[in-house]
Parts: sequence; structure tokens; C-alpha cells
Amino acid sequence: MKKDTITSNNRTYYIDIARGIALTFLVLGHIVTGNSFLFNWIFSFHMPLFFFLAGMCAKDITVDFLSYTTKKANRRLLPYFIITALGFLICMLIPSYRAVIFNDGWVRQLKHCFLFMQPINLYIGQAWFLASLFWAELYFFIWYKIYHRFPVLLQLSIAALLIPIASNLWQIQPYVPLTGRIPFHMDSACMGAFCYILGFLTQKYNLVEQASKWALFLIPPALFLNIYLGAFSNGYVNICNLVYGNVFLFLAAMIFGIMAVVLFSFVLNRCTLLEWYGQHSLPLFASHTFLIYLVREFIYWITGKHYIMMGDVPNNISFLMTGVILLLFLIVGKGYDLLLYQYHFLCKKIKKL
Repeated sequence: MKKDTITSNNRTYYIDIARGIALTFLVLGHIVTGNSFLFNWIFSFHMPLFFFLAGMCAKDITVDFLSYTTKKANRRLLPYFIITALGFLICMLIPSYRAVIFNDGWVRQLKHCFLFMQPINLYIGQAWFLASLFWAELYFFIWYKIYHRFPVLLQLSIAALLIPIASNLWQIQPYVPLTGRIPFHMDSACMGAFCYILGFLTQKYNLVEQASKWALFLIPPALFLNIYLGAFSNGYVNICNLVYGNVFLFLAAMIFGIMAVVLFSFVLNRCTLLEWYGQHSLPLFASHTFLIYLVREFIYWITGKHYIMMGDVPNNISFLMTGVILLLFLIVGKGYDLLLYQYHFLCKKIKKL
């Protein structure tokens, strides 16, 4: 496939499609009954996939640490705090949600928002990923500056040192004051950084394009091994909470799952809807939990059945809810485009004054 058919407007189409697939699994994973086979399968690869895809978009670093950190803080931490503020505002406007926050107490809320960087009962718990990604990118900066001129196998070997660190950090959690856990999601960022570096090296050496000629032969066994080594053999894992089970099974299942999704995205050779989802991944990622609970309330209003997300939702209802939320994503994404357009238009008018 020619390079100009792969990239457009500085975006790589199959990365956006893979993001769209990851968003679909993200929604389904936050609905379907927890610790079920489907749930465990999704969690075996879906968040590592987000880190991996972010790494695929990384470029060679030519700036200093301060400039790099400032840029990443604007792109990761600023959206985290905006999303958290919006979640808090929305919850304050809904009496039943507001009551839960007051029951939690302000100390607990602030602790989770600013120390754990994983808000609770604001229906935006997924925002932890942005904080973790920020630290993963700082770890990547250090790795890149020291090792990027080394042979690729040595680069990968150094990156692999993050694995034993990531899988053993839970042992020091009880001894961390105030939080009982390493704060700011710096801990989950260790495994995230490894996935990020894998994505960077994959894109740097064009491994996806090279493997694409065998994609139709590679996808089925990769998917089988992901399922067998992950959900079947290793059960529940969660990179957010440092739950890896058998770390070797986790890594193998994760890599095969990522491989299956990325190669499948490549051979799709354009899927406009998934590509559009991937291009709007930030607002869709930020809003999906609120949409889940909005749809849940609608189901309750229609049927009188009150489902507990990741608790007792049958698979057929989970798929139905996911489909509805994917449709609602179109409204959210279009609204985001409109706000972005108005923002840029206002900035231009201010500059002319």
C-alpha cells in the first residue's frame, strides 16, 4: 500500500480506526458483567492498546525536557482537569449524583481527583488514563534521550525493565503515606510506558506495514492466543489497578490482542465511521461513562429494570447499550467540532482587534 494512502492530514488512517475499535471495546467493557469471560477478554488488551496507539503517534524528540513536559501537560493534564471539572459540575446538577458526592465527603473526593488522579462517583473514572499517559510519556522521554541511538534489541531490552517494576509496585502500596498508593498514577504509567515504547518502535520500523502482507494469516492465530492466554488462562487483569495476574501471560495476551486489532484496522483499508471515532477519541473517551448511565436511566424508564454497570448486565443488553452509545457518539463528536470551530473563530477575531 502506498504511503499517501496510509496517511492523510498528518494522520494515519489505521491508527484512527484502531482507536475507534478501542473506544468500542472501552464502552462495552464498562457495561458488561464484571469478571465474565467477555469482560476479562476486553480488559486483557483494551487499555494497553490505547497506550500503544499513542506511542505509534510519537515522533523523535528534538526539544528539551521542559518544553516537552509543558506540551504534554497541556495535552494530557489540562484535559484531565477540564473533564474532572465538567464531571463535577454535571453531578452537582443531578440530585441523586450530588447526594453520592456529599456522602463521600470532600476530603475523599479531592484525594481521588488530585492525588490518585482517578475521580470517584463523578462518572469520569476513565480520566485516570490521561494522567497515566502523561507520566508514561515522561518515562518515554528519559528512555529515548538515553537509548534511542542503541541497537533496537537493546532499546527493547531496556524498555522491558519496566515490566518487573510495573508488576511489583503493588508491594509497596501499603507503605505510601496519605494515598496508600504511589500518587498521580505514576505506577500504572510504568506498564503504560512499555506499551507506548512498543508502539513507537512498531511505527518507527514500519512493522505494521511489513506484516500487513500476511495480515489475514496472522490475525486469527493472534486473536486465538490473545483469548487463550488472556481471558481463558489469566482471568481478570486491569492496568489501572496494577492487576496483571501472571505477568508473562498478561504480556503475551496483550501483545497478541494489540496485534490482532492493529492488523485488522490496517486491512480494513478505510472505515469512515471508525476512523471518525478515532479522530474524536478525546471527547468520546471523556463522555462515554455519562452516556452509559444516561442510556441506563432510559432503559429503567422504559422497562423498570435497574441494571448495575459491570455488575449484572446480560450480554445482549450490553451490546444493545453499546450500539446506542456509539450512535450518541456522533452527537458528542459533532458538538465538539462545533465548539472547536467557534473557539478558533473567536481566537481569530481577537487577534484582529
